[in-house]
Amino acid sequence: MSADPAFAIKMVRDTPTAKHKLAFLAALYAADFRQGVARYSRYIRLCSPDQLCVEERDGKVSFTILWPPSSGTEPYLSVEACFAFVIELGRRGTGKHVVPLAMSLRRPEPSLPTHDHYFDCPICYGAARDQLTLRATDLSLSFREHNQEMLDIMTS
Repeated sequence: MSADPAFAIKMVRDTPTAKHKLAFLAALYAADFRQGVARYSRYIRLCSPDQLCVEERDGKVSFTILWPPSSGTEPYLSVEACFAFVIELGRRGTGKHVVPLAMSLRRPEPSLPTHDHYFDCPICYGAARDQLTLRATDLSLSFREHNQEMLDIMTS
């Protein structure tokens, strides 16, 4: 693991789209942000010990991560990479600067402003659990590169 508290954000943000994992590419070809998140969440369930939980209520969508109880708490960088992945998916897919409503992180506040600049929302550090919250309307935003044919090829 990196000692850089901003490593997860930098890794997701700075990786060119063509060099991201297949899950990211498949999610970008979805019709909209909601479908892209659903594809990404399904990929995590199939290939990772953690799960991305998505709950929509009162015009907001909350993302939390369910980590296997027997393995301790999820590493900070893993949580931040997952949340950055969701935000980056929305930003690259829609072509808009998707901004969360709020974010809570268990980690102590890092000494670098990278988190504040990247997520561009209020962040509560030292929280009881990790959670990212978006407007539900953001998930209805269309993806610019939607391509059902390519999606079928990538997911068959």
